[in-house]
Amino acid sequence: MSRPRCSNCNQPVLVQRQPPEPCGYCGFLEGGQSVPFELDEVELDGEPAGPSQFRRLVWWMAIAMMALTIIGSIWLMLRFQSSLVNMSQTL
Repeated sequence: MSRPRCSNCNQPVLVQRQPPEPCGYCGFLEGGQSVPFELDEVELDGEPAGPSQFRRLVWWMAIAMMALTIIGSIWLMLRFQSSLVNMSQTL
C-alpha cells in the first residue's frame, strides 16, 4: 500500500490528520489558501536539521572558493611582476 503524497512536491505525507495540515517539506496546504510561511527547522536529539546544514556547507565552500581565487590571482600577479623585473635586469 503506497503512502499518500503531497500534490505540490510529491513527497510522502508523514502524518495524515484532520483537519489537514501543511506538507512538512514544502508547506503546501491542499484545499487551503495559498499563504506563504516559513517552516521551522526541527532538531532531533541535538542533531542539526538537514537543509540548514547543507546550506551552511555550501556557504563555506563558496567562501573558500572566493578566497582561493583571490589568493591565486595575487600570486599570479606577483609572479608576473617578478618575471618582468628579471627581464628588465637582463637588458
